[in-house]
Amino acid sequence: MKELLLIIFFDTFPFLLFSQNNNNDGVNASGNKFVSTVNQKYEIKNTRFEQIGNQIFIYYDLITDVNQKFDIKIFYSKDKGATWSKSLEKIKGDVGQGIKPGINKSATWDVLKEESELVGNIMFKVEVSFQENKFSGKEGNFIDARDGQRYKWVRFGDQIWMKNNLNYKTPDGIYKLNDTSTFYTWEIALEVCPVGWHLPSDYEWKILEDNMKHLIPFASGKTVKQELDEVFIFPPYQGFYQNGKNNFVSVIAAFWTSTPDGSGAKSKFIGKNDFSTNEQNKTNGLSVRCITQE
Repeated sequence: MKELLLIIFFDTFPFLLFSQNNNNDGVNASGNKFVSTVNQKYEIKNTRFEQIGNQIFIYYDLITDVNQKFDIKIFYSKDKGATWSKSLEKIKGDVGQGIKPGINKSATWDVLKEESELVGNIMFKVEVSFQENKFSGKEGNFIDARDGQRYKWVRFGDQIWMKNNLNYKTPDGIYKLNDTSTFYTWEIALEVCPVGWHLPSDYEWKILEDNMKHLIPFASGKTVKQELDEVFIFPPYQGFYQNGKNNFVSVIAAFWTSTPDGSGAKSKFIGKNDFSTNEQNKTNGLSVRCITQE
């Protein structure tokens, strides 16, 4: 679980924007800073405020390519940021939990309902954050912040696996099978998982295989495929991409590992009743399952 945080200061002078957990600051044409991480970018700009009677109206634009709602808190300082108030409570509008991105966002603070007076060189601070994803319990959902796609996940001991094949579009090194399935070359597979996730090694696949062997109740007559359908969600067996065509469709599901093997790399084939390890040419197209740990 990772919290992303933006902190925006502004007063009657040009405001300052900075972020924790960020080393990739830039400045756009308007002079406002933007914040980007490896896989997402979001920008707060056009922040301003005005006082009308006993109320202060705070405005901002929240521009992002993250398909996510945000938590917004607003604070004030009377001493140019040396100390800050607690999060404002008598405030309404685009503040609090579940705020959608957009332009002309606004919050209205009823000053005298929270403070008996407010004088001096006042500065405001806006904090924008979201919990990227939480992993609690046996299984749940994960949203890839890069494109908003939702994946199911399942826990096996210390491992957390995606229950769906990764379907993130990259500029090259992929073979698009259909709207929900993508094959990747090995070099791309090494880098394509979302932040916090990674391509599992051959050893991590073996741990999963051992877990599956303990899970499968052979007396029930279930096959590996039937058990995997219940606990690991596989799409129809899609084979893999090699020499310009899709091979072994309806026979196997083929996945990359991060483990090199000679001039190629190790892959995992899952058939109707077994797991197997195979060397694959790195330019072949295979499916990707991502793994993470808390």
